[in-house]
Amino acid sequence: MVTALTPQKALVKYARASLKADKANRTAKKKYDSWKVKVSKLKKDIDKKGISKAEKSKLEGRLKKYDKTLSSYKSKYSKAKSAASKAEHNYKYSAHSPEVNKYHMQNTLKNMKKDRDWKHSDGNYLIPKNPWSNHSYVLFYITDFQPTHESSVNSTSVEHGFYVSSVGQMTPPSYSITGYIGGEPKDTMKDIKKSIDRIQTYADDTTQVLFTGDQSLKSAVVTSFAPDFNHQVDGGGGTNAVQFSMTITGVSFAESNVKKKKHETKDSGKKKPKKGSSKGSHYVIAKRGDTYWGIASKHKVSVSSVEKKNKYSATRIPVGAKIYY
Repeated sequence: MVTALTPQKALVKYARASLKADKANRTAKKKYDSWKVKVSKLKKDIDKKGISKAEKSKLEGRLKKYDKTLSSYKSKYSKAKSAASKAEHNYKYSAHSPEVNKYHMQNTLKNMKKDRDWKHSDGNYLIPKNPWSNHSYVLFYITDFQPTHESSVNSTSVEHGFYVSSVGQMTPPSYSITGYIGGEPKDTMKDIKKSIDRIQTYADDTTQVLFTGDQSLKSAVVTSFAPDFNHQVDGGGGTNAVQFSMTITGVSFAESNVKKKKHETKDSGKKKPKKGSSKGSHYVIAKRGDTYWGIASKHKVSVSSVEKKNKYSATRIPVGAKIYY
C-alpha cells in the first residue's frame, strides 16, 4: 500500500534510504576485500617452497573454507551494491516516486471536487484513476442504466440427467448506459465535444477510470462509447446536449512476477489454412446511429458477445455493415 507523501517528505525519505544503503554497501565491500586478502595470502603460503605435504594438505583444507566464505561475502556485496545503486536512483528521482504521484493525484481529486461543475451538479462522473488536471473528469446524466452481473459454471456429466459443478467464476460487472452530456444553460457545444473527446480517449487508451453513480465502480474501463450528434436532447432547460450510449466494465489490474522463458522458434513448414469459424447466421444491417449496446438490447444478447463477433470499433460502426449478434 503506497502512502502519499509531499515532494519534500519523499526527498527526505529516499535520502535516508540512500545513505543507509550506501553504508551497508561500504561495510559489505570492506568485508569482501578483507577476505580476498586472506585468500590471497593463504594461496601464497600453499605455494611456498619447502612446505611439507601434511602442512600443505592442512592449508588446502583451510582454503576450501576460505573460498566458501569469500563466495558468501561476494554475493552479499553484490546485493548491497545493487541495493545502493537502486536507492541512489530513487533518491535522484524522488519527485516522480509512487508516493509523490499519489500525493499529486489526491490533491488533484481534492481540487477537482471544488470545481463549480462538480460542486453544483447532481450528475454522474467518469474520473481517470490518475487525473492530470483539476478538470479531468466528465460529467453526464443517465436516462437508462442496465447493470449486468454474470457468472460461469463448468459442469461435468456423471450420469444421465445428473451434473457436477466443478468450477464457478464470476465475470466482471458491466454497466450499459444511455444518457446525455450537457443540458445546462451554460453548456456550449465546444464544451460538450471536449467531454466526448475525453470519454473517447478513455475508451481508445483503455484508461482505468472511476465511475460514480447509483452503482459506482472504483476500477473500470470504457469498453464502448457511441455519441449521437443527430439526436438533440432537452436536458433540463438547456439547448445544447448530446445523447450517447456507453458500456463500462469493472476491471482489476495485477502485476505478474513470473518471468517468461526464452525459447527458440522453429520453422514447422507450411501449414494448411484453417477454415474460418462462423460468426453466426444472425445479423442486422447497420443504420446511422446504431450501437452495439442498442443491437444487443434489442435482440436480448450481451454487449460483449456482439463486440466479439464484429471487427468494427464500437464508436465507428459503418453504415450498411453486417453486425452479427
